[in-house]
Amino acid sequence: AALDAEACEIYSDVDGVYNADPRAVPEASRLDVVDFETMLEMARFGAKVLHAEAVEFARSRGIALLARATRGGTGQTLVRKDLPPESDTPICAIACLSPLHWLTSLPGSNTQALLDSVLQAGISPVFSCQFQEQLALAINDEDQPDVQEWLQDAIQDWSVQEVAAVSVIGHDIAANPQRLRKLQSVMTSAIKKNNPLAFLQSSMRCTWIVPVEEAVEAQRALAGALEL
Repeated sequence: AALDAEACEIYSDVDGVYNADPRAVPEASRLDVVDFETMLEMARFGAKVLHAEAVEFARSRGIALLARATRGGTGQTLVRKDLPPESDTPICAIACLSPLHWLTSLPGSNTQALLDSVLQAGISPVFSCQFQEQLALAINDEDQPDVQEWLQDAIQDWSVQEVAAVSVIGHDIAANPQRLRKLQSVMTSAIKKNNPLAFLQSSMRCTWIVPVEEAVEAQRALAGALEL
């Protein structure tokens, strides 16, 4: 940014950003162009090629990003402010954030006191939601070294499970009720152990909390439903 750069090349072991993790979804395809908002949401919720901080910095400075492979080749993904005018197909991608600690307050607990204890410990939940009189939190211990020690002290107040957050990401992804019902049905069928533990959505993201061992199957099911 100090050099007034218009673009920054970032190299890794893959030739760009894919619309799903190829290790989980072999038919995943590389995205030629992605807008900053979509890329930022993907990076925050599990896509590994570009760090969310790098995407946010580039967006704030107006610097385009080029994701390329260190081994060379012509494949790349361009991350820019807007999609080109000829791109008439909305981007839709799948991301998976795993593993996460899924904490559910025990019956009869003071949920506000429990939430206060989490925040006072300096722990930032990825998700939080209320189920009737129970509180549920998803916590990622990456970059939060105190989480494991805190969990040992807090185990008496919470039910703890290892989970994954599997997300479908794209502009207005939840705006189509028929598509959303289809995705919900697909996820219910894909999760063999239990139904998804929770469903959360925003204007750009639909996220299902699933047992960690069901994460790959969930990604494949969503990819099939979306015809990625």
